[in-house]
Amino acid sequence: MTCSSGSASERAPVHGNKKIAEYLLAHGAKESGLSDLDAFAAACLAGDEASARSLLMKNKTLIEQLGEQRTELLQLAAENDKRDAVRLMKDLGFNLNEVKRTTALHHAAMSGHLEMAKLLIEMGADSQIRDTEFNATPLGWAEYGEHVEVAEFLKGFERSD
Repeated sequence: MTCSSGSASERAPVHGNKKIAEYLLAHGAKESGLSDLDAFAAACLAGDEASARSLLMKNKTLIEQLGEQRTELLQLAAENDKRDAVRLMKDLGFNLNEVKRTTALHHAAMSGHLEMAKLLIEMGADSQIRDTEFNATPLGWAEYGEHVEVAEFLKGFERSD
């Protein structure tokens, strides 16, 4: 993630923990502004379209500046079943099939998030894409995590070779 230093109240929203950041601020943490890049990442993870688009209006290169962190944001959103965030990132142009060891669909499958897996497939995620560590599809990750419903859903996309 982008925010590798700074206070906990600064790092929390960039890692998808907006409520924790709000709690810390309400209990005395000092607010010192995030960079536009970190604020954009936080807005994406929160599914905050207005903030994300406002930041993009100021700086049209934010998505490119994220680099491989685009994939990390998608993975984190999928792992935490943040469907609004995934929809927003897809609408902003994030590639659902970009691999950084895994994809967002691998994370949804391993976490057992059936509705997230359905959403990702519906939006164009490739159910047959393989991770770079185990050469496994999202189905393999669902089976390994013993998420039967997700595995059954993903089996419907198996290709017969």
